[in-house]
Amino acid sequence: MKSIKILTVFVAVIMLLMTMTSCLGGGTNDVKVSCTISVVAGDVFILDEYPYEAVGQDGAAPTILNAVEGLLLYNDIAYVVDGGRFDSISDVEGTVYEQGANNYFWLCTINGEEMKGRADNVVVNEGDVIVYEYTLVEPE
Repeated sequence: MKSIKILTVFVAVIMLLMTMTSCLGGGTNDVKVSCTISVVAGDVFILDEYPYEAVGQDGAAPTILNAVEGLLLYNDIAYVVDGGRFDSISDVEGTVYEQGANNYFWLCTINGEEMKGRADNVVVNEGDVIVYEYTLVEPE
């Protein structure tokens, strides 16, 4: 009877340790996706067709915002995340801003098509070609 109690306590301790290890990062749930990213400001290529492994977190695929932000950090390029309405990256180091440039914006294309949605919601897929560009947008 005493040996059954000891065995039960031993099994309970092992299960507790296994649970704590998995909760404290014993494994990783990061999702990694290979893509190519360019960051362009007018005629200046800040990063040109840079191969990059974007990383999502907690089992989620990486977003455009994760990918571009991660690449800028990796290359020690200063930037600002505009957490307002659009959650996008702005003020990238190396950008020359036009005086009174009210119609210039940071736009993103994925595989040659304009991104639909917010940079923090659009998922990067394996092999995507992303171009993040500061450009003139003519009013319609």
